[in-house]
Amino acid sequence: MGERVRINPKLLDWAIQRSGISYQVLKAKFPLLDEWKTSDGRDPTFKQIEEFARKTMTPFGYFFLSEPPIDRISIPDFRTVGDIAIESPSPNLIETLQDTERRQKWMSDYRRDQGFDRLKFGKSTQPNEKIKVTANRIRERLRLKIEWARECKKWEDALGKLRESIEDIGVLVSITGIVGLNTHRKLDTEEFRGFAICDDYAPLIFVNGADAKSAQVFTIAHELAHIWLGEEGISNLIRMMPSKNEIEVKCNKIAAEFLLPEEQFKKAWASSEHTKHPFINISRHFKVSPLVVARRAHDLKKIKMETFIK
Repeated sequence: MGERVRINPKLLDWAIQRSGISYQVLKAKFPLLDEWKTSDGRDPTFKQIEEFARKTMTPFGYFFLSEPPIDRISIPDFRTVGDIAIESPSPNLIETLQDTERRQKWMSDYRRDQGFDRLKFGKSTQPNEKIKVTANRIRERLRLKIEWARECKKWEDALGKLRESIEDIGVLVSITGIVGLNTHRKLDTEEFRGFAICDDYAPLIFVNGADAKSAQVFTIAHELAHIWLGEEGISNLIRMMPSKNEIEVKCNKIAAEFLLPEEQFKKAWASSEHTKHPFINISRHFKVSPLVVARRAHDLKKIKMETFIK
């Protein structure tokens, strides 16, 4: 049968909650789960705990701690549901962030050792700088025309062009929809859309590749704004309604002005407002999602909030 081991029931409950997998699903996979949480001698074997650890995406050694550990995220967490902060990151998010941080630190150390110049644009935005000024400076630094997206035929082309321009100035960009190389562990766009890591030598933008390409375009611009402000963090951007956190609000405004410049947007709106699908038509123009177009239209007082919410 194999050697049995007593596990603190709190650790089992913690692993279940952390995994996001329903208790019923795990009970079907591990029929003695209820017994493992009692003291009647039906403790699990090492092999069973190994299987349980894999299923719940929990490091095996954690089950031998006296109390559940606290999962901490090393950068600010701007994720919210409504205006309420999300307390528990999933194992997928934690491992993705940790793996990305290791690669970012390696590149930063490498560039320092090789004598690369310190990047000057991080935290270069003045506190009272106007949104248009910041967006224009970013566009100029990336050497992009104000109507650059219109020249791209597809959203994939726009995303690729933007990514290349960002990498050319020294920012690392990672886009993937899975944890590491594990195709069975897909990232959840409802949990997070992206994050930014600030650094003088190798700042990094991570974009959740499970999202639609049109949504990824806005996410990468949003995270780039984080780099410019020198404010790293994780974002989820549910329905383009960020929390009231002033950093997230400002990053959204910068990204919107960068991707949909006000004057160009007003011209596009004037020619599409009375068409059957104005949001879709304009989204094709700027290579963003219709939701981003609707939010921009609302912010520029072209539509009311009720229309946006629909």
